[in-house]
Formats: sequence, structure tokens, C-alpha cells
Amino acid sequence: MRPRSLAQNIHGISDLVLRPPTSGDAQNGFIDGTRPHSFNHIVIGNFGLHEILLMACDDGDVLAYYTHDIQAELLAVVTKRGGRSPGNNIPISSARPYVFSISAALRLPS
Repeated sequence: MRPRSLAQNIHGISDLVLRPPTSGDAQNGFIDGTRPHSFNHIVIGNFGLHEILLMACDDGDVLAYYTHDIQAELLAVVTKRGGRSPGNNIPISSARPYVFSISAALRLPS
């Protein structure tokens, strides 16, 4: 995506909201028990031939989105509204991440 202006400011209104799902194995938060699905770490990098957005959550979940999925959806949303600000109508992303549970992966067999 290109910036809205040459100033490249981050505007206070989002164009799209990601609502990452939780896995069935999500645990209580370690850092923040009231919001266990908060992100502790976010990184963008290459995974094979594709760029991904990788997020680690306080509850042990790790989520990965392909950035091209987010970009395509964002471009469609911005094009649909003619480049205007979303105001109070910020769309929720339908992009589906890959969800991994570190808690489940570390569980020892009984």
C-alpha cells in the first residue's frame, strides 16, 4: 500500500481491523491476565516465497497472516469507498490467519 500523503503520517483512524481468533488451547495470559490474547511480539518477514505477518500472543498462540491477503483486502476496501476516510465504519478483516498453539505444542505426552 502507498501512504495517503507525502508526509507518510500514521493517521488516527484505521482502514481495516484484524480480529485474530484464539486457538482452543489458549491459556491464561502471563503478562496480562485480563487480556490474554494481547500481542507480545509482531514481526514481518519472509516465509518461503511469501511475506508474512507473524504475531505471538500472551496466551501462547502464534498467528501468521500472508501480507498479500491483507493487502488485497485493504486495497478493495479503500477502492470501494473512493479513498475517503472510513469514519465510524471501520471494516473487520475477513483474512484468515494460520493459528498455532505453543501451549499445545509443548504439552508432554502422558
